[in-house]
Amino acid sequence: NLFSSPIIGPIRFLNKRFGVGGGFFNTFDGNVDLLDDLDDHYTAHAHKHERRELVLRLQALAREHSIRISILGGDVHLAAIGRFYSNPKLEIPAERDFRYMPNIISSAITNKPPPAAVANLLARRNKIHHLDHDTDETLVHFFDRDPGIQQNGAAKKTADYNHCTMPSRNYAIIAESATNTSNPPNGINGALSNGHTPNGTAAFTTTNNIKKNPRDALHAGEENAGTAHPAASGLSPSGLGGPHGLDVAIRVEVTPSDREGRTEGYGFSIPALDAGAYKSQGVSIDPAIAVGSASKGTPLTVVPMTGGTIKSEEGFEPRLDAEF
Repeated sequence: NLFSSPIIGPIRFLNKRFGVGGGFFNTFDGNVDLLDDLDDHYTAHAHKHERRELVLRLQALAREHSIRISILGGDVHLAAIGRFYSNPKLEIPAERDFRYMPNIISSAITNKPPPAAVANLLARRNKIHHLDHDTDETLVHFFDRDPGIQQNGAAKKTADYNHCTMPSRNYAIIAESATNTSNPPNGINGALSNGHTPNGTAAFTTTNNIKKNPRDALHAGEENAGTAHPAASGLSPSGLGGPHGLDVAIRVEVTPSDREGRTEGYGFSIPALDAGAYKSQGVSIDPAIAVGSASKGTPLTVVPMTGGTIKSEEGFEPRLDAEF
């Protein structure tokens, strides 16, 4: 962990003596102010096992009942959009992908955001992670520009390469995406853009970006995500998520000195789930069972698989292709 490594020691000393780093350190104990939040969040090392079990359970719930799971979180004092999704080799459209779970990250609007350097560092470390053999995860390229960058007095908040973390006060608006087709808010004469049909139902239009850069759009509702997306205002339905989908807007503070509290919106849409064609994929699991002895240094957790399908990769021996 970078924030608890020895390199922080000299920086802490400079902060105490000369104020280097500003609000990066806690006034009371001198520790990195963000470290407590990072230890609490669900990708911290201490939570990896329970996090994986939780996500697998949510996948099983989504697959069995064909419901889209979306996660709303925060307390890291910045805004971001992450997502789980099926490994590209499975070629499952997001609209039918029970592993596709957006993670909307929006902290309380009163929280002081971290320094831009921290947000940029997190963006630099944004890799494609593998929850398991079939599930990948990453942060999404969501912030196409800094808020209010075209307005006078708006300071730059992130580096040019950072499109996935926004160190600014913000709040989220999540609403139904369905729209009145007699007066569509997007498109002309009822012809919706982004591959959606006029009646508000999502076409299965997974983009090719998943093979190029999974941080970019994976489906029609993620196309043009950011300030140009129809859901960015948070005030009117876009229709891009279909009749049972969601519109998500994150409204980001332009400048803390603005007494009117002006914000700029960033949006995307989440499609409903039609998991019927892929319902047989994956496995069902029971609660984890702790075996071994932690005190003797031999801890082990076993997660029973109680049903589903299992198939080995090409060339793997012994070859597995079974349903149980």
